[in-house]
Amino acid sequence: MLEIEVLKILKDSKNLLAFSHGCDSSALFFILLNLNIDFDIAIVNYNVRKQSKDEVRNTRSLARKYNKKCYVLESNILDFISFNENKNSKDSIESNAKNTQDSIESIDNFASNFELKARQIRYNFFFNLLDSKNYKNLITAHQLDDKIEWFFMRFLSGSGINSLLGFESVESRFYGGKEFKIIRPLINVSKSEILEYNKINNIEYFIDKSNENTKFFRNYVRAKITKNIESRFYKNIKKSFEYLQKEKEILYPKVMICVDFNLFYCKNSNFKSALHRIYIIDKLSKRLGYVLSSKQKNEIDELFFNLDFGREPYKECVMGEKIIIAINEQFLFVGFKLCNKDSKKVIESRIPKKFREIYRKQKIPPKIREIMYYSEITFL
Repeated sequence: MLEIEVLKILKDSKNLLAFSHGCDSSALFFILLNLNIDFDIAIVNYNVRKQSKDEVRNTRSLARKYNKKCYVLESNILDFISFNENKNSKDSIESNAKNTQDSIESIDNFASNFELKARQIRYNFFFNLLDSKNYKNLITAHQLDDKIEWFFMRFLSGSGINSLLGFESVESRFYGGKEFKIIRPLINVSKSEILEYNKINNIEYFIDKSNENTKFFRNYVRAKITKNIESRFYKNIKKSFEYLQKEKEILYPKVMICVDFNLFYCKNSNFKSALHRIYIIDKLSKRLGYVLSSKQKNEIDELFFNLDFGREPYKECVMGEKIIIAINEQFLFVGFKLCNKDSKKVIESRIPKKFREIYRKQKIPPKIREIMYYSEITFL
């Protein structure tokens, strides 16, 4: 069921399984167990559903039974989401709705904000564990139906081939200056196959009723589009993804990337087009844990349009107060911002004169210099 490439990575590694006790992660738990792959589990309780307490309790019990470490994050996610300058739960918003457009938009905004914030909370928790507990890989239970749902979500949102393809079976991420891998062993396995596996092996799992709420975009796509795709089409869907991936590799060929702590850089001469450059910027930002919006990609594209290094030695910008994107005549840089508030003058004052002179001669963009200094990068 799992690809040989994935098994090789997971074998002899310290792995953390992102667990929910749903159909997919429960199946993956026992698949990994039967393959003698070492792993522990982590689960997040957002304290939105009453059932979630049972899920956490059973997860702890499952971990004890099979001698796995179990990490639990209790999160009150509703405290993070505000509407109309007030922090309200979804129930209070729906109870006040009077069939007005504003009310509908408020609920839609809640769903969007909830999904985004839940993902941020979840992955911050996972990556903190990877870093502090020295895990090498984060295993998630994304499967083929998830990949298909993502395709239609991005298609309906107006995306290109890069965003349409979404998940890969193996992806690199950087956190705290360390490299980790996100592994998706089930990405080419259909939901029906997973359900059958659970049935044959009498595997207990929970059904999240909130997945039926079509106010959440993913649930809407699932209920209105992907749920109606018959299993006989899955073989051809897999082929289509394979063809698209090959075409993507032609459009966006691989680029040699240098990595130093929280900084990526590569030669400008490697880019085939401006589109190729934006693709690499997007990919490197994701590896640092930040997802660029379409608007941000357009802003970067406009900033880097018609570059004239004879007039300007470099250009740079900061996205989301987290990611620095910069370019000079030789290199493209994507780095994690070390400090959010300090001015250029303050940052420069922390760098010894010797290194400031080196960076100036190399025409290193100012916002990149502090990352380079603290990463002990002196020459490119």
